Amino acid sequence: MNYLKFLVHLSVSYPTEEDRLPQNRSRIAPKRIISDRGRSFTSKSFKDFCRELKITHHLNAVGTPCGNDQICQNLDKVVLHNQQEQEKQKLLFDKKRCRARKLEIGDLVLVQIFSIVSDGSSRKLLPKWKGHFQISKILEADRYEVWDIPGSLRARVPYKGVYAIEHIKLWEMMD
Repeated sequence: MNYLKFLVHLSVSYPTEEDRLPQNRSRIAPKRIISDRGRSFTSKSFKDFCRELKITHHLNAVGTPCGNDQICQNLDKVVLHNQQEQEKQKLLFDKKRCRARKLEIGDLVLVQIFSIVSDGSSRKLLPKWKGHFQISKILEADRYEVWDIPGSLRARVPYKGVYAIEHIKLWEMMD
């Protein structure tokens, strides 16, 4: 047996507005309406409207979803399905990820360049990394504070910034 469930959402300016009811008569009438005990659903005009179209009106208690039998029956299934889907998505996400490498204070690193001034020329051959910087502080969530190497004359004011581990590359010196 096939069931069709649908929701018709009509906005009304006032909960007791009665001029909406004649417009609803032109639509397909459901066999049952489940609603809360708001003033618009307990009014005499709404009861007459339901009686005229032979609609069973079921009033729920406020804040109790189990007043509706269908919700109670399917709630556990939905929660279980959501948990299974979350676990599946976590496995797919973790499959492509590896643990972040740990850096120490004092390590020499390069950091990724994000903003390159666009002057109309090709950026294909421009460097993707800048540095050398030194790790000055280890922060939470795989974040590191980097600063200029003491004595470097890159700018008037020494650079200091925070980067995530995925935007930091360890500088390895050749022997």
